[in-house]
Amino acid sequence: KDVSLKAVRVFDCDNAGTVPGVIAGLDTTVALASGPSLVNLSMIGVVSSALVTALENTVAAGLSVAASAGDINSGACDKAPASAPSVLTVAATDMDDRQTGTSNFGDCIDIFAPGEDIPSTWLGGTTNTASGTSQAAPHVAGVMALYLEAEPGAPPLASLPVSSVTSVVLGHGTSGVVGSIGPDTPNLLLFSDVPDNPRQFDLTLASRRIKSNGKGEAAFSWNAANIFTSRVDFYVDEAPDGTPKKTVNNDGAATLKFADPVFSGPFEVQACEEGSTTVCSDIVEVEFFFFKLKIKNVFINQIGRGVAELKWKQNQVSTNKIDIYVDETPDGSFVKRTPNDGFYKLKFDDPDAGPFDIQACEKKSTTTCSNVVTADFSGASVIFEPNPYEEEPDEEDN
Repeated sequence: KDVSLKAVRVFDCDNAGTVPGVIAGLDTTVALASGPSLVNLSMIGVVSSALVTALENTVAAGLSVAASAGDINSGACDKAPASAPSVLTVAATDMDDRQTGTSNFGDCIDIFAPGEDIPSTWLGGTTNTASGTSQAAPHVAGVMALYLEAEPGAPPLASLPVSSVTSVVLGHGTSGVVGSIGPDTPNLLLFSDVPDNPRQFDLTLASRRIKSNGKGEAAFSWNAANIFTSRVDFYVDEAPDGTPKKTVNNDGAATLKFADPVFSGPFEVQACEEGSTTVCSDIVEVEFFFFKLKIKNVFINQIGRGVAELKWKQNQVSTNKIDIYVDETPDGSFVKRTPNDGFYKLKFDDPDAGPFDIQACEKKSTTTCSNVVTADFSGASVIFEPNPYEEEPDEEDN
């Protein structure tokens, strides 16, 4: 309701117009546009390369365009502006979510919207109901306006496959619900619930390592085309508040450094458009470790002891033995020292006392350690074990 509507007349009183007249109307619209803007074209005419160029220029100027498909029950690709690649072409549905009997169809259609008995203002200050794709297209224009209200800088199409106005409208449409559609027509119905943060982008942890000096480095990647700003703010272990840990160029990749990677982590990392605290990525957890520890299985044996089968890669450990810690930070007082065989059954007399946090370190080290894994025996299966009372002795310190 806060939108500013501007009517640009291109037809005469007999509902007739010309291609040059429509092009002049588009030029006028671009000149009148101020701030986030869009165009609704409820019209149909002959295919014209000059009109296609004018529409491309309109979109290039930053205006999104919704256009009616036409209502002669034929292919929309044979008409303009419906056939123009730069516009969102809208077909009409009836009250039962079926394609109306007069709506044009085909692969130039982008989306369906309601187009039967639509109430609106009318000549002379009255109201009336009308049907057709000329009534469907303004529904799409309205959803475009909702998105532009949330993201004023969003471009119409351009090089932003996820973040453009067009992609958000299409991406939030409902697929497969329109009945009686014409051949080669996408089955997608407009949905107007624009999310609060429609442009949350994906942040990926590309790699991580601990350098020889003990410092940690984590490399991140993202799709630079989904960011409207030239720089990106990174936050670590805090909600975005305008004081980022680091700001980088929007190149699609960045590396963050961590002074105490193993024992201060894991870290929660989030990226935002520069200066924004709402247009942000998902949160990525970064955990540093020297070798990867996994729990292959947990079970309860026939005498009630919990068994956690631990697994690791032998070639990631440089010592011939490893120390295993349970529910404590590595400090030299390990619970088990075992050969670096890549597998070990760790047993618990009271599995109900868990869950248990388990970490392994290279022999005699409290810093060259694995990640922490958790053994939870709640709901664990009971499995017969050949030697349930057998306990592997601690290895000698050699």
